[in-house]
Amino acid sequence: LLEDKKERLVVKHHWHSEVEIVYFKKGKFKVEINMDKYIIEEECICFINSEELHAIELISPYNESALVFDLNMLSFDLFDSVQANIIMPILTGKLKFPRFIYLKDEKAGEIFNEYNNIAQLYKKEGHVSLQKDVYLTKKLVSHIKIKSLLLNMLGFLYENNLLINEDEQNRDYRIDYIKTVIL
Repeated sequence: LLEDKKERLVVKHHWHSEVEIVYFKKGKFKVEINMDKYIIEEECICFINSEELHAIELISPYNESALVFDLNMLSFDLFDSVQANIIMPILTGKLKFPRFIYLKDEKAGEIFNEYNNIAQLYKKEGHVSLQKDVYLTKKLVSHIKIKSLLLNMLGFLYENNLLINEDEQNRDYRIDYIKTVIL
């Protein structure tokens, strides 16, 4: 999943309802999320929350991979304190994933381990799609494992106060306008 790539790649502005977790392992990356611009030159994991407008430019040589998943897969039928205090606020956008976790950050290794475990599951047990380096899995046991790894990651973020409370007043409505123009 993580192999050095030589070509320059530009992922144009887009958004989706799924969460995207991008692992920037090596290289230089220009990332724009909701009109905020970042230059990434060190190993990190980037969380792109649901419905966030984003674009990425990957400058060679680089090494990166991404996981995209529907937040609803984390939800439970049983309404408990986890569902009420973490899952529902994430589903409704009141709670967001942090923007970046750098490998050098204290305790970041746990996030990187969970990410790598998920990526290895997709690579080992998945079915390769028509797109190069995109892995899909249809095995039910893989879904259980991936869900538990994502929940472990979420638990770590919550335990370390890394989830962000989203204040509706700080919302930039220009992004909604741009999204309608891009459509």
